[in-house]
Amino acid sequence: MKTINKVFRLLTLCGIVLLNTTCKKDLFTKITYEGYVYNSSNQPQAGVIIDLKACGGGTGDKQPYGCQDALIEIGSSTTDASGHFYIHARAASTGWYYPLWNGDWITGSSSMGIAGSQLNQTQYTIIHI
Repeated sequence: MKTINKVFRLLTLCGIVLLNTTCKKDLFTKITYEGYVYNSSNQPQAGVIIDLKACGGGTGDKQPYGCQDALIEIGSSTTDASGHFYIHARAASTGWYYPLWNGDWITGSSSMGIAGSQLNQTQYTIIHI
């Protein structure tokens, strides 16, 4: 009985380690991305879809320049009447993000992505389309 208990504990521990090393999102870390979208007349723009994506695995996670077409969805939001969007979701394990509006790169971001700490910078939170 003691041997079975030890084997069970060992397998459980191995399972936890495996999950933590293969998941594309952090289990306990959250990220928040929010801001406002304005049109060319500087009026709030409702109905704009803001997506936040991240590297999703494979060799892209290990590349120093970009994700190489392996993006996963972190979260999505549609702007309200005031142009506000809000995404609060599990963080990516890579820490590199790709903010998009209606499928296009948000000004300042690129296929190389940006660090999560940059998401609160004005160029990503006040978006002019």
